[in-house]
Amino acid sequence: MVLSFLKKSSLSLCSLVLASTIYPLAEAKGTSEVIVKQEVLNKRAIGRGSIITDDVRVRTGPDTRYNLAGSVKQGSSVEILERQGKWTQIKNDELTGWISEDFISQQSIFINQNKEIPAHGMVTDTINVRTHASLDGEVRGKIAKGSKIKIVTAEGDWLKVSYKSAYGWINKEYISFSGDISEEQKQVKETPLNGEVVIKQNGTHLRSSPDVHSRIISRTDVGEKFPIIAAASNGWYKIRLKNGQTAYVAGWVVSITGKTTQMKKTGAEQYLSDKLIVIDPGHGGKDRGTKGVNGTLEKNLTLHTALLLQDKLETAGSTVILTRNADDYLSLPTRVGVSHRHNADAYISLHYDHAKNQLVSGVTTYYYHSYQKSLAASINKSLGSSLQVVNRGYRFGDYYVIRENQRAAALIELGYLSNAGEESTVSSERYQEDVSDAIFAGLESYFR
Repeated sequence: MVLSFLKKSSLSLCSLVLASTIYPLAEAKGTSEVIVKQEVLNKRAIGRGSIITDDVRVRTGPDTRYNLAGSVKQGSSVEILERQGKWTQIKNDELTGWISEDFISQQSIFINQNKEIPAHGMVTDTINVRTHASLDGEVRGKIAKGSKIKIVTAEGDWLKVSYKSAYGWINKEYISFSGDISEEQKQVKETPLNGEVVIKQNGTHLRSSPDVHSRIISRTDVGEKFPIIAAASNGWYKIRLKNGQTAYVAGWVVSITGKTTQMKKTGAEQYLSDKLIVIDPGHGGKDRGTKGVNGTLEKNLTLHTALLLQDKLETAGSTVILTRNADDYLSLPTRVGVSHRHNADAYISLHYDHAKNQLVSGVTTYYYHSYQKSLAASINKSLGSSLQVVNRGYRFGDYYVIRENQRAAALIELGYLSNAGEESTVSSERYQEDVSDAIFAGLESYFR
């Protein structure tokens, strides 16, 4: 949140929740050991996911104070048994336990013992959202055609979905699942190819399809090598991972061994390629920014959003500079100085908002100078069509980092941490992916 010429920032702290499937709680100050025995071996899985970070610690309960049960490796496929707050209970052949939701990408939802569907989808026609999995359920609202949805679980022909910081039920007849092949993807042709890709940067994402917005399967380190299976016509390589799974990587973010031709940028990449974009995660260090009702710190959340946006832009060929990439304090003149020193093509300042009225919600995009207005308008339009939160529009704002900025610059308030429901929404991994996608699309539109 920006107060006067400043702004507050933060990431969510996972609060201690005693799960129904709890195990020994590690001793902590003022905390006695709790043991709640409950059989979990026969618990039915609600979905399947993939581990996206290496050597993830698995705990016996949904909090860092619980004992370690073991670890799972990057790329591992696991069953999802339950979710509590920011924690997910997982199971594989070796162990059962809890991990942070930040380390798993949900791939599917189990409808029954024999069928599973993708965990995300798109609404094919405007549809009612109901309180129960039945036509008798009260209508809570509507989801517009083309909206992206996150599916939580399924019951017969009904899907439980995230809806306005809560949950509701919709009929699956009106959903096109993210696992379906889109028309755009159908146009991407793959040609068998031999060779090897070499990762050039730590943290490079490997994805489920040849698209910067597709699900992340794994993160990689510089120097890692993967055999090439095929070349996609949109500039991506299909590769084989060490565990035998396949994935895609953008051809322009890797180097190639042998005689294989280096891929060139296509699609959105042609507009974002060679652009220098400065991303400014609001607050940091001693300046925590605002604090959410449930403890989310703005300074942490802005950095998380910035890192996701950085990855997408760099995959598209942009040069991205972060004003900070850790929990560091920076003065406002220092932040603006980064924009001027690098002659930025665009400067994006990320924040989360706060209001005394805890019912206030939504995203707002600000500009100060007339030469910044078109950037704010492009980002606002993309945010308004991509997120299931209120879009408060774009407007003039007297904030230092845009007022003193001689480059195209926008300051974005990405949701209200003072609203408990919205705090939960904006700190979810799904929202973080969606909002970084929306800003990415807004920048693409601006540079067209």
